[in-house]
Amino acid sequence: MAKSAPSLVRTDEAFRVNDRNGQPRLVYLQISKNTFLELNPATADRPAGFTHYGLQVRNAAEAVAWFRKNGVTVSDTNTSDSKAILANIADPYMGRIELAELTPESLHYKAIQNWK
Repeated sequence: MAKSAPSLVRTDEAFRVNDRNGQPRLVYLQISKNTFLELNPATADRPAGFTHYGLQVRNAAEAVAWFRKNGVTVSDTNTSDSKAILANIADPYMGRIELAELTPESLHYKAIQNWK
């Protein structure tokens, strides 16, 4: 994945979620105020490489309803470990597309608010 960013000087770890053993399960790098790169450890079930891209939506439930109304297969919403409300579209050409509603409780939202 390539991304043009307003500044190449700064890339900070925004947050991480650890597994039960205290090992990182996912790490988010904050590229700009509202741009993140999600890193996951490679496993036998999830080989190294591109896994998905995410789109922020204002209301995940409404987005799911809209996509379904327009013939797109999309999962039900769920609340992630990062407290974002997520749903996923499986696109045969682009791979998995994650729809993310960043609630005030979400770690993403808090990182955006704390960006300086």
